[in-house]
Amino acid sequence: MGEKDHSDHQLAGDAGLRFAPLEEIHRVRGSIADPLARAAITGDICRLNTLYMIMNAGSGHIGSSFSSTDIITWLWTEELRDPNGPAQGSDVYFSSKGHDAPALYALLIALGKLDASLLHRLRRFGGLPGHPDVETPYIAANTGSLGMGISKAYGMARAHRYLGTGGRIVVMTGDGELQEGQIWESLQPAANERLAEITVVVDHNKFQSDSAVAAVSDLGPMRAAWRADLVDLGLTDRRSGWPLEMVLRAGAAGWRIAELPVRYRPRQGRSKVTGTVRGTLTAVQDMRSQLQHLAPTAS
Repeated sequence: MGEKDHSDHQLAGDAGLRFAPLEEIHRVRGSIADPLARAAITGDICRLNTLYMIMNAGSGHIGSSFSSTDIITWLWTEELRDPNGPAQGSDVYFSSKGHDAPALYALLIALGKLDASLLHRLRRFGGLPGHPDVETPYIAANTGSLGMGISKAYGMARAHRYLGTGGRIVVMTGDGELQEGQIWESLQPAANERLAEITVVVDHNKFQSDSAVAAVSDLGPMRAAWRADLVDLGLTDRRSGWPLEMVLRAGAAGWRIAELPVRYRPRQGRSKVTGTVRGTLTAVQDMRSQLQHLAPTAS
């Protein structure tokens, strides 16, 4: 869940707003050879333009946009194959929380995938909607009610397999959004059907709506790895949260999410419910007798 967008308040101040023009973005990106440094500076530029868009519109979700910028910049510039493109096998990216749409718009403008004039038309008729909408180029899915992203990714994966088109599917979720029951319900069929082409990113910025995630429904520790393993990565960027360097070094070190076989104990005895009418009746009778036995008696 994203922070309150304060649509009822005018965010723009008296000072003039500033943004990075497209030609300057291209100049800066073209002058940096190192992919990590290029992604980092691109992310910072996109944050500047994201802030400009939100302030110019008078409303929007700044925190949710800022916290997702680094990872979407890396995905779109270095990792994904023709993201949301028309070619067969293209990867798909979309945001489940949707509040971070300004960050993705700023990146798409920086990459020349959206017209630069749209930088000034967030939440305007004929411009960019406040939440993702498939009518906007390079937007793969609408968002509205939270918690639906993994379900959408599941449907996309099934469709890709049926059509034989391939391609990975990356869906961005929010940490507050993990309180939605549908998130957990949708993970079960995706795991059972081994839809490994789905990658779910959790933007753990620790805030939702008007308060901290922990104050609403604490998720507990969301540890990415043991501390010793993280230290062994040799990180130089020690900012709070999960900086881009950690994600990239972990990938280069071969860190992956693995599926491990689980040995189940053999069933002992006979099952009370076997799918037959008799088995079901037997189970109901046993449960009724237990409930009667546990029921309090009048004194």
